[in-house]
Amino acid sequence: MKRKAAAAVLMMLVAALAAGCGGDDAKQDTGATTTATVAEAPALSKAEYISRGNAICRATRATLAKEGAKFRTDATKTAALPPPAKIREFVTKVSIPGYERMLEQMRLLTPPQRDKRTIVAYIVSFDNAIKTVKANVPKYAQADAVDPFDDANARAVSYGMKDCGG
Repeated sequence: MKRKAAAAVLMMLVAALAAGCGGDDAKQDTGATTTATVAEAPALSKAEYISRGNAICRATRATLAKEGAKFRTDATKTAALPPPAKIREFVTKVSIPGYERMLEQMRLLTPPQRDKRTIVAYIVSFDNAIKTVKANVPKYAQADAVDPFDDANARAVSYGMKDCGG
């Protein structure tokens, strides 16, 4: 039973981190700032942007889920719960780099001109969430931590990217 409970806690942590791809105008005050850049290629239609954004988020989630399953199997062989150091290592070596790659892919998409401000706000929020986690991995490697990706997730969902934060 302890093993199932530990697996559930770890799954919630990985799911919370995997949800990071985000669509609302809620404020996130992390103190972090970024220069949000989006590609200057021909603009996509909103439907194309959503489709490509969802594909990027789905691929990132699938990769993180696969790595998370492997981690849970490896980390819980000798204990009910993975040691905190192992969870921090997973966040640092797998989750954060995965989200950074996702962010770079999202930046390569050119949103419709009329939606550029909305998408830049999403990119900034997502980048700030990554920076927030990087600045305090021990805090965000805990299952009960507030999800720093909530604002970015809400922004993505509000825009229509259901696989990015939904």
